[in-house]
Amino acid sequence: RYQVLKFGGKSLANGSGIQHVQNIIQAKAKDNSALAVVVSARANATDNLLLLLETAKKGMDYSQLLQSFQEYQCAGVPAACLEKELTTLQQLLEGVKLLGDYTNKIKDRVLAQGELIASKYLVYQLQANHLQAVAIDSRTWLKTDAVFGAAQPLPNSKDNLQGIIKKLHGKIPIITGFIGSTLEGETTTLGRNGSNYTASLVANYIDAEELQNYT
Repeated sequence: RYQVLKFGGKSLANGSGIQHVQNIIQAKAKDNSALAVVVSARANATDNLLLLLETAKKGMDYSQLLQSFQEYQCAGVPAACLEKELTTLQQLLEGVKLLGDYTNKIKDRVLAQGELIASKYLVYQLQANHLQAVAIDSRTWLKTDAVFGAAQPLPNSKDNLQGIIKKLHGKIPIITGFIGSTLEGETTTLGRNGSNYTASLVANYIDAEELQNYT
């Protein structure tokens, strides 16, 4: 049976944090444990994204803030690895700056980039250390209502996740916490402590033996 490991933002920070996470996953993989990993956005990514949103909303120049965010999040991986998420983020911020405002729907799309980046980042690092890992975007399985910023899961999410897990063939899923999507495919977030909520759902849906929460 699966062990679900959930890693919070500070534990995924650059340097000893991310290294420690890799060591934990490697050690458990050596024990032949079936693992599923749920990640939050790395370090202060969520706070940084909120600051970027507010700066763009005021019509101010956010380029330096965005540059700092990119440099931190891309440290140790090729920029191309995260190009999709960073391009999406830039486009969303440009739209907010033009409008001078943003909705909760746009906010969810912006904040989601933090978890998407974290998942891809960790997969890259694990693969570089010869571990078979795969990034799982929770928007593909965690279907929710359309209450942006505080979405609730829909019942079909369980079958969706079980279907994905069955096709992994021994690869370790690195699952984005905090985010889901409506039946129409619009990005949602689960609100405060959303990544812990995701980890609990994952553990429940795949009938995990244990859920370990690393902060």
